[in-house]
Amino acid sequence: MEQPTASVLPPAPAPEPVPVAWSVVPVDFTVVKKGPEMAMHDATGRLAFRVAGGGGEGGGTTLFDAAGGVLVNVRTSGQGKWEAFSGNSLEQRHVIFTAKVITASSSRKEVHVFIPPRSIFEDPKPSYRLIGSTFRRACTIIKGDSIVAQVM
Repeated sequence: MEQPTASVLPPAPAPEPVPVAWSVVPVDFTVVKKGPEMAMHDATGRLAFRVAGGGGEGGGTTLFDAAGGVLVNVRTSGQGKWEAFSGNSLEQRHVIFTAKVITASSSRKEVHVFIPPRSIFEDPKPSYRLIGSTFRRACTIIKGDSIVAQVM
């Protein structure tokens, strides 16, 4: 007796991936300043970050995580310019960003932030611009033509 032949179909193509719109979730921190130090607490009141003056070689400021680990060291390099280094390092190869005050007055300050280029062909324009008012304690962070963060 003849057995029926089963037709073998190729597997169905995988469905196209559905684009996901990532939403931006604002995170609120409460900043408490005591003398030269600051602490940032999350919405539940837990310590998230701490900022303290370095006092060590070249002075500077250090950002710590909640456990006390060093995240970033910031050192001034004169003429309104800062360099931020990864962790405890002060080596040029560990520079995260440099920042320079462009305009400063009693009511307005503008700072340009430069992220090190990944190649020599990248545009020398600032990666971010911070524009703020120290009097109103307000700041806007701009990347290109888009606002990425704001403190009001």
